[in-house]
Amino acid sequence: MLSTLRSQDGLLSPLRSFNADDLLNSVRSLKPDSFLNPLRSLATSANRSLLLDSNEMPLSKLAILGRVGMFGLTTFCATVFVQICQNILRRKRTLRCKKMLYTDTWHHFMFGVVTDLLKNWERMHHFYFDLFEIAEVTTFGAQMSLMQNIELVYTIDPKNVRFMLCDNFNQFIKGPINQFCKVEMGEGIFFVDHGPHAEDKGTKWKGQRRASTSVFKQRGFDEFLFTQWSQKMTYLKELLTYFSKSGKSVDISRMYLALTMDAFMEIGFGLQADSLLEVLNYDAKNKKCPGLPKYEAEKCAFYAATGGLSASVFAENFDYLLRATCSRFTTPGFIWRTQRLFQLTSMEQKITKSNTVTTNFCQKLFTLREKQIENGEQSASTCQDFLSYLLNVEKDFTPKECRDFLIAMILGGRDTTASALMYGTFLLARDRLLQDRVAEEIINGPELTFDNLMESDSFPFLHGIVWEFLRIHPPVPVNTKTPVRDVQLPSGDWVAKNSFVHYNIGVMCRSEELWPNAMEIRPERWIDFKHLSEDRKSVFTKSELATTPDFRNGEKFQIRPKVKALLEPNVYFMPVFQAGSRECTGRRLALFEIKYGLAYLCKHFMMRLKDPIIGKTFDSIPTENGAVIMIDMKKGCEIDYIERI
Repeated sequence: MLSTLRSQDGLLSPLRSFNADDLLNSVRSLKPDSFLNPLRSLATSANRSLLLDSNEMPLSKLAILGRVGMFGLTTFCATVFVQICQNILRRKRTLRCKKMLYTDTWHHFMFGVVTDLLKNWERMHHFYFDLFEIAEVTTFGAQMSLMQNIELVYTIDPKNVRFMLCDNFNQFIKGPINQFCKVEMGEGIFFVDHGPHAEDKGTKWKGQRRASTSVFKQRGFDEFLFTQWSQKMTYLKELLTYFSKSGKSVDISRMYLALTMDAFMEIGFGLQADSLLEVLNYDAKNKKCPGLPKYEAEKCAFYAATGGLSASVFAENFDYLLRATCSRFTTPGFIWRTQRLFQLTSMEQKITKSNTVTTNFCQKLFTLREKQIENGEQSASTCQDFLSYLLNVEKDFTPKECRDFLIAMILGGRDTTASALMYGTFLLARDRLLQDRVAEEIINGPELTFDNLMESDSFPFLHGIVWEFLRIHPPVPVNTKTPVRDVQLPSGDWVAKNSFVHYNIGVMCRSEELWPNAMEIRPERWIDFKHLSEDRKSVFTKSELATTPDFRNGEKFQIRPKVKALLEPNVYFMPVFQAGSRECTGRRLALFEIKYGLAYLCKHFMMRLKDPIIGKTFDSIPTENGAVIMIDMKKGCEIDYIERI
């Protein structure tokens, strides 16, 4: 190319003298053709080399395709080589943590942590425990492969968590990691950036944050939530009675996902979706459970409103969409984007299909609800479900923004609650004494109402075990932030701009330094017995009553002014509901559903693991393959329900 440029009179000749004035005058004298002519010559030469042979004779179509393919392959290899060189240079500058892993061998230099992530994909969260055990520090760095321009930092230091989520909130955003999910899951509240460094200056996040906060604070929402959830639990009890009488077990992983999906369809869309009965009918068919009501899709309001789509089919597509997009994390961006663009893999084809199902579902519900509003069937005074509220009150939301908002709400309101209920039930079923103590407190206590569960100290033991379950099995065990500039964490570790900083909630919650006797269920650690009335202490043992909360100068716990006896964690020591300005707006909703669900089932049933072997440890049940965002049970968990007399 340099020889071609030199052959063009008037392009390089004015630049031979480096006198500043002459250079300026020469540049001013240049004409557009002086730049375009060499480029035209190059393009002509390239076309001729692709279409003609050395004797200037036209090539066959096959030969042309071969040359085009070779040209594309050469360009691809050159691009990869340049990117690798850039990543090597950038890596030398950015990896400045005090402790580094995956830097000691040639294999680690080339592939970093990626190969180990793939090998441990089915036990991802246990792999994080292994990493911190190897590192022996609370903050360390790791390398991704040379193909990925990503630096990783892992931390379990509460000071670092506070630094990111509170003190420097606008300096730590969601960043590039959201691209894995945002292209399919939409720009919901969990996937959009906040602050002045976001592409839209945080406008979308502010709007969705305001809308979600307003929904939960609207008048009568607590009563609406209690009514819907209590009805679902009563219905679940009736269905479980059939299994109890026939001596058949139930897979709680499928059951709770269906239950929370049905609950959210009522709370989010105002639609009755009987996927719980559909799932239990499937189990009953395999286990021959007599008497269970038959599932009839045609009689379901959800089926009619969505034009023949069952809630379980929607849930299947939603779950696949979430997990498949998360698997892109270990794949270089240009590869999965190319696969997605040309639909090169079966996974990308199924992602597209699932995305179409979820989008069409939301669109049909929007159309139905808009017609109801036009016909006067819905008004601002009766819009307690999310969709009605958005269309009646948040009228500036476009259909796409409504879809993205509601998809995010399903993710936050259905999956996390189901995960907490699954592992809460598993931990109760493996300990008969624990569930009997819960049942004793519930049976002898006041009525299960929203205020009694959330605004009083009526059920201290229940409060304690729920927080212990959330500590041992947090539904979202890892979260990620990206700094917008180079920054030093309070731990002294430097973090480069655009790095992925993972704060590992699961590891924090089981850290012996933060939570002594971390692998023991101790509900008394969440109760200040000095402020608990005497009639609430009957369930506790003498040793438990002698326990004094480890306040650590007020850092580890936060005291609720209305209910001083029941403690909650400092959000930076145990950020199971996030923290700072992005703290979960549905926190009270989730806690209520978990408390009420576990209390109601313990009151009416004794629960027993079908396979006692899986109850030997807290982690006997493997997590879902690719459960990067949420902890699920991979192979399910069979529970026998026995009615209490």
